[in-house]
Amino acid sequence: MTLTQNKQTMLTKIELQTLAQWDKGLNQCANPLGLTDEMVESMPDALEFQDATYLGRYMIPRAYVRYGIDSQPRKKLNDIEHISRLKISYEEYGVDTVCYPPVVALTDDSTNPFLVEGISGYHRDFVFNDMRQEMYVYDVYVFHSPWAKRMAKNKTNKHLRPELPQNRNDFLKEISAAIENSEIECDFDAIEKAVNEMCEGAGARVRRWVKREAANKLSNVSNFRAYNPEGKSSSSIYTFCQQQGIPVAGTVGRTEDQIEEQGCVTYFATNANNFSTWGRGFANSQEYNVPIIMFAYLANVPDDIQGARQSLLDEFIRVKDLYVSACFRVADSQPTGEPHYFPIKFGGFLPQYIKSSSSLGGLPTETTLVDVDGNEVEFSPDMPCLTER
Repeated sequence: MTLTQNKQTMLTKIELQTLAQWDKGLNQCANPLGLTDEMVESMPDALEFQDATYLGRYMIPRAYVRYGIDSQPRKKLNDIEHISRLKISYEEYGVDTVCYPPVVALTDDSTNPFLVEGISGYHRDFVFNDMRQEMYVYDVYVFHSPWAKRMAKNKTNKHLRPELPQNRNDFLKEISAAIENSEIECDFDAIEKAVNEMCEGAGARVRRWVKREAANKLSNVSNFRAYNPEGKSSSSIYTFCQQQGIPVAGTVGRTEDQIEEQGCVTYFATNANNFSTWGRGFANSQEYNVPIIMFAYLANVPDDIQGARQSLLDEFIRVKDLYVSACFRVADSQPTGEPHYFPIKFGGFLPQYIKSSSSLGGLPTETTLVDVDGNEVEFSPDMPCLTER
């Protein structure tokens, strides 16, 4: 389908109000590059992507184009140098009509329906800021899956003159993110297929390296259990508490007698310096006269689960010492050296290393609360603080 044909049919895809808003904005946009309809027509035809629908090529005010730095497919070590080369190219040669326009995607932003998400052209956007170029031409798509959007971002986020090519670490970053976000299936065949698709044009040595490193990442992911802090699904913290006989976090929905009966108040956190949790812990400990037990879990797949847990535990100790010092300062007394009087205790980590254990008959290595080293921890309201063992 030609661009002209698609422009005649895409009105059912992009709201007329959005098109009108874009056109209205263009009348007020500075255009020092002198971009014209003739230049746009001489650019290459839009690319086709699997699992995506092309909606047309439009001049759009850049105020409606949003880029996210965290979603860019390259490491940002050479930004300044590349942006400088891009700017020189635009200043000397103007708009290079041999290059594809940046790709953008429609968004479902209800607060501003006129916005589009920048898929490619991140560095060019910096140059346009410097040059006060307030509008540009973009190819607009709807992507029907996160993997389709990621592939488009990697295939199109290149300006031919000058070009900033992806290296093997960039490819690995993208494949790893796709695994963690469940954009591709968590198995070796799916990884191999994804690497071949994304690294098309890269050398065989690069593809082999990315596959090997991504496979190591897969091993970490497949042996890791994640927890949902909300809801009551099988992967939720609520369900884990029910299975392990641990009181559900907080005090909501329980009377003072029920809290006294359960013997403690629990909290779950992905970082040990969550001061709102500490604050609630102090208040509830005083109000209900029960200890507070904090449990930790890792929000993301770590390279070293034991090291990540140790960092959390060290941070708990650091913050605990701050609160102990503050308490004694307020009380105008000196520490007694009896830490068991401190009302907030660290109870352990949720089980997240689930690699099958032969000694357990093929069951996951961790199934209950554990300490830093993965050793089982037994819960009880009067359990000692893990940092004092």
